[in-house]
Amino acid sequence: MQEAVSGCRIVTMRYGIRYRITADYTLTGKLQYMFAKRQITIEDTVYTDKVAFHVLVPFEAEEAMKKDIIEMAAAKAGIEKMEETYYEDRCRELS
Repeated sequence: MQEAVSGCRIVTMRYGIRYRITADYTLTGKLQYMFAKRQITIEDTVYTDKVAFHVLVPFEAEEAMKKDIIEMAAAKAGIEKMEETYYEDRCRELS
């Protein structure tokens, strides 16, 4: 039985929204701080002439995140909703 459980883990899934946030480089630090404060997961960061964050936003934090971005960025950021999804929020190994 122990062999069957070896390597297994318990995962807590969370309902949220995947977004692409595009902004000027000057907002990078502020956005990263806000994501951490709101427990928003950064999946990927793409650097071109601007910076684009691919993030997973907990459903209950969506409106607050959009409000924060609008207040800090004015017209310097784009907010694009990609999809609603479940994602892995926490996991722990079985021992």
